[in-house]
Amino acid sequence: MPEGRESGPLCLWVEQQQPKHQEHDDVDGALQHVGAVAPEGERGTRGLTTSQLGGAIAGRLRSGYVRDPSVAVEIETYRPFFVLGEVTYPGQYPYVPNMTVENAIAIAGGFTPRASKDKVTITRKVQGMPSRFALPLRYPLRPGDTIQVSERWF
Repeated sequence: MPEGRESGPLCLWVEQQQPKHQEHDDVDGALQHVGAVAPEGERGTRGLTTSQLGGAIAGRLRSGYVRDPSVAVEIETYRPFFVLGEVTYPGQYPYVPNMTVENAIAIAGGFTPRASKDKVTITRKVQGMPSRFALPLRYPLRPGDTIQVSERWF
């Protein structure tokens, strides 16, 4: 995942565990300890990049469970995006990394004959607050974005 992308809900998988102390010999104990940083769900993870989250998990594992943890975080499923208004098939669609607004409109069946092809509005959460932007078709899309295609007047 490119640096700077935000994480959402996640599931933590442990491939290898090397206990530092004998009393912490089980993976479950380590996972409960790491759970304070990276539970399945949103608490404590939203807004972190994959690198930041991996560093946080490694730090928690290092403090009593694993001598030299190597943590890689990967996003398995992204939040969907939504396309509304003057497109052939408005609705919810799965996000794919590196999508543009134009790609999203194509996935939704393209513009209808009444669509304003030069005016597309995106609703996106910025610092937790929904914000609306008029953006060009080549602009990158993010998970959770809502695209509104307006009707043209003439």
